[in-house]
Amino acid sequence: MMNDIHQKLYNEYAVELAKWQIHIYQGRNQRKIDAIQRYFNSTPARNIFARMMFLAYQDDNLVYTKSAIARELFITRQAASQMVDDCIAEGWVEASGNGYKATQVIADRWMDYVDFHFSTIQKIPLTEMYLTLQAYQQAMQKKASSDFTLKRVVS
Repeated sequence: MMNDIHQKLYNEYAVELAKWQIHIYQGRNQRKIDAIQRYFNSTPARNIFARMMFLAYQDDNLVYTKSAIARELFITRQAASQMVDDCIAEGWVEASGNGYKATQVIADRWMDYVDFHFSTIQKIPLTEMYLTLQAYQQAMQKKASSDFTLKRVVS
């Protein structure tokens, strides 16, 4: 059960989260200036696929086969295969052992997105609202679990 303070903080966080997600959406659509942006921002599956390929690029032990991509993205293996083949043809993805990973092109573009993301998060108080809400929740949990009682001192 939420008290009034908790509810207010929670609502403020919800408002800032909504604003931030709108800003991210607008930014993604404004950034569709070239083929790679249009491709990876055209569907949610392609958007997440780019992130998966970046993770594989960063971690040599991470292998994404076409079947694994299909499972993770909840798409058919045929759709995953087509996505991989499209990206290989464009030079955005390459074979790596038994799977696939991003090329330097996606890695560089991901870092551009990180810069964009960082700039958006600095413009609104989302992080601060989250930390305030979290601190309040932790304080209330400590208060509820504390067995500390004041002792009266008799003089």
